[in-house]
Amino acid sequence: KSYNSSSLDIRINFWDVPASSVLNQVDGNFYTSNYYNLYIDPGSLSKTNSGSSSQMDCTYEYDLSPLEKQLFEGDSLMFDSLYSEAFKIYDYIIDNSPDADEARVALNRIIYIYWNQEKQDELVSYLNGLHSKYPKNLIGTIAYDYTTPLFAMEGNIDKAICRNDEVVDIYDILNEPDYAAEALFENMTLYESVTSDSSAPGGLPKESTAVVISKVNDYKTRILSNYPKTGVAEFLREMYNIPVPVEIDLPEEFALHSAYPNPFNPMTTIEYDLPVESGVTLIIYDILGREVKRLVDTKAPAGFYRAIWDGRNKQGQLVSSGVYIYRIHAGGFTMTNKMIFMR
Repeated sequence: KSYNSSSLDIRINFWDVPASSVLNQVDGNFYTSNYYNLYIDPGSLSKTNSGSSSQMDCTYEYDLSPLEKQLFEGDSLMFDSLYSEAFKIYDYIIDNSPDADEARVALNRIIYIYWNQEKQDELVSYLNGLHSKYPKNLIGTIAYDYTTPLFAMEGNIDKAICRNDEVVDIYDILNEPDYAAEALFENMTLYESVTSDSSAPGGLPKESTAVVISKVNDYKTRILSNYPKTGVAEFLREMYNIPVPVEIDLPEEFALHSAYPNPFNPMTTIEYDLPVESGVTLIIYDILGREVKRLVDTKAPAGFYRAIWDGRNKQGQLVSSGVYIYRIHAGGFTMTNKMIFMR
């Protein structure tokens, strides 16, 4: 093995498979690794047959970047069970190139090393340390995220769910919808493990079936509303037979539009726009600032909305003629308009 050379001479054995059937599939672009882009030169292939086995000699030619070569060297050491030496290489890749794709591959290899040696406690410590070192990098968040299944396996379901909720917020800041959707889906499956028929694991209170279903549905709704183009959302649509949403334009900014008709009797329509998912309230006040009716008080995904007021207060009584104020609050957006009700 030579880690700095541009080719590897390899002998491959195919048991119960004729070498000719393999040769026929080689067209000069035969990729054999889940990471490395290796190329077989068809002219270098030769074969021998012995009973039910076939043997093929070939030359792999490859063009690896410096980071890929380091990964390749680490993998060769790991496959030889030289875990300490491999760990040093993977850790070096992460420390020197935390934002590179190769750093994420290296982290997966490090997790495997800890896991293979049954050092889960040390793994949690390492992952937490990596998050502390790179709190605003994707690699640090992924490391933090990897602790979730470890907590769950220990029975700390509550801790696992809380950790997932944390990483979702960070993934949103980093604009990583696929990772965020995966974390929410993990919480769906964790809540499904809590039923009224089982003891409450990991510090979670014993939940009724109705409460568990409500929480699972909440996570499902968040995934489909906030991350509709992710693989997780596609999986949920197939699983629950949910139609694919039609692409529509979304508002670019918050807005509160003029009520129409205005003046009005017996009812008027108030439209408002949400460019992102937001908690939103839309409240009617009289001219003295007293609350007349709360038309909207909910959390809603981005979109165009309308609310209708029929001129009645929160007790269901028809209000007096006069000027009324309607105010929206959504996220950090607040706006007020006036309308006139005429009996």
